[in-house]
Amino acid sequence: MYQEERIYKILEILKTKKTMTNQEIMDQFHISRDTARRDIVRLVSENLAVRTHGYYFK
Repeated sequence: MYQEERIYKILEILKTKKTMTNQEIMDQFHISRDTARRDIVRLVSENLAVRTHGYYFK
């Protein structure tokens, strides 16, 4: 799965669930910690999510 697809799906999950952890992203998409981190950095840099104490909010 490409990063664009994961970003879209993470945002869809955040719409209903409101929070996600790094581990949940890794488990949901079967990706490494580094890949999850890159996705999170992109979400935060584009102001699509907020990172705080291990959780990510929309």
